[in-house]
Amino acid sequence: QGDRARTLAIMKDPRSGPIGVAAVVGVLLLKYAALVTLMAQGAWMVAVLLALVAARGGAVALLASTPYVREAGIGALHAEHLPQGAARWWLMISAVVLVLLGGGVAFWTLVLLALLYFGLRRLMIRRLGGTTGDSCGALLECLEAAALVLMALLA
Repeated sequence: QGDRARTLAIMKDPRSGPIGVAAVVGVLLLKYAALVTLMAQGAWMVAVLLALVAARGGAVALLASTPYVREAGIGALHAEHLPQGAARWWLMISAVVLVLLGGGVAFWTLVLLALLYFGLRRLMIRRLGGTTGDSCGALLECLEAAALVLMALLA
């Protein structure tokens, strides 16, 4: 389980350690490799659109459905003022439009992204008791990279 207070203190520290830098470089390389593959397949436009919209949709869903663990911060303001009903409609309409544009590949990519979202959300709740702006940003990057990789594999 770990120490929640220590984890939150580490997340607040603006300095990046070697593991943080390696994680950022790894995600960027993964996205680059997926994009090169998608461009070679000629399927990059829908894939990029799906990755961008789905990842940001995951961030919206996280802020709408998960307790925010810090009292202050930009993420707290977003979570507090997010219109729940409009967020749900936006997520549903976005998913339908993405499936209409991308077909079966987009559908299965969204299904797998939803599973990843719920798994990451569960880990955040277990470790932190909810979400923070940092964990929301990490979720967004993970979903975006996963969407690109999945689209490259499924296309």
